[in-house]
Amino acid sequence: MMRCLVVDDDALARAFMEHFIARHGALELIGSCESALEASGILKHERVDLVFLDIEMPEMNGLELIQRLTRRPQVILVTAKEEYAIDAFEVEVTDYLLKPVKYARFLKAVERAERRARAERLQAEHVFIKTEGRLVRLELAAVQWIEAQGDYVLIHTDTGRYLVHSTMKAMIDRLPENDFARVHRSFIVRLDRIDDVSATSLVVGRRVIPIGASYKEDLHRRLHTL
Repeated sequence: MMRCLVVDDDALARAFMEHFIARHGALELIGSCESALEASGILKHERVDLVFLDIEMPEMNGLELIQRLTRRPQVILVTAKEEYAIDAFEVEVTDYLLKPVKYARFLKAVERAERRARAERLQAEHVFIKTEGRLVRLELAAVQWIEAQGDYVLIHTDTGRYLVHSTMKAMIDRLPENDFARVHRSFIVRLDRIDDVSATSLVVGRRVIPIGASYKEDLHRRLHTL
């Protein structure tokens, strides 16, 4: 499922996009906003995979919103104006839909987003890290947790540990957002490696890792619970 956000100051346009999303089995609507400022707040605190975004809105337009984001979801622009097309593709949007949007054209845009998402997942299966003066291939599925070590980070995997010159911020910014979470100023964990979670700590394998107060809400939001 791709988690979607609709952003448009036109209530009727929002209603159309909400209806299209509801008809699509692989999309989940997590929010619908009438302003870019409202959307900005959601994007800071929620995991969003795909945004259907209008351009001309008061206070902040859609292109300004895209430029302000540090970690961008895919964006499909939905607008009544053709003149923004060049600007839109300069900020690497996934597609550009002209109002009124036909459902068939909507489906084509979503298929493009799904292809891009699949390609990004394949690219994110491994990375190369520089450790001990050489580049080493690191399979991301094998990573258990990462901890700060001064000016370095120590990456714990199924087969060993790797010391890499990096900050924690730089590391979490390069890791796939859907797979990893920073849970403490000194710890990053792979979400599917978490075995147990309490109020102040979690367990990965046999390691107990503290949960920082400022990271707790985001962690619990991203865990799959029944």
